[in-house]
Amino acid sequence: MIYINGLLVPKLLIELIAQGRWRHPGDDVLRKVVPPLYEPTYDPVDFLSLDRMEQDSRANAFDQQMMETFKERAGSVEDAPDLPWIDIEKRIFIAVCAVPGADVGIALDYRPSLDSPRVVALCYSGDPGGEFYWTLVCNSFGTFAQDCGL
Repeated sequence: MIYINGLLVPKLLIELIAQGRWRHPGDDVLRKVVPPLYEPTYDPVDFLSLDRMEQDSRANAFDQQMMETFKERAGSVEDAPDLPWIDIEKRIFIAVCAVPGADVGIALDYRPSLDSPRVVALCYSGDPGGEFYWTLVCNSFGTFAQDCGL
């Protein structure tokens, strides 16, 4: 069993990594699985290794302005409302922006279930004066992996 931020990494994800099958499925597939990453413009993401997941998922609270911008809360400090918000203490990034500054990503969200996290994405509305928001991708990691053809 492997934990990141005290959260159990799904067994299927560990298996996919060990088998070398945890990789970006291609833009055509990912566009179908996570459409908001492609609307209005596409910000490419990299699927992460376990080490990068741990590094990029540290539950470091930014200043209040940054947390408001990225719709983040630290559940140990204050309640994190459901989507489009995230609890930084109950999420693990599994993919992050390939281009620094794009600030998008895909994460496991453990708020509904510590045993079976859902998959969510941090997206940007792209509107003038737009905003970041978290959106549901799949209700389980298994569904996400299947939809991506992994």
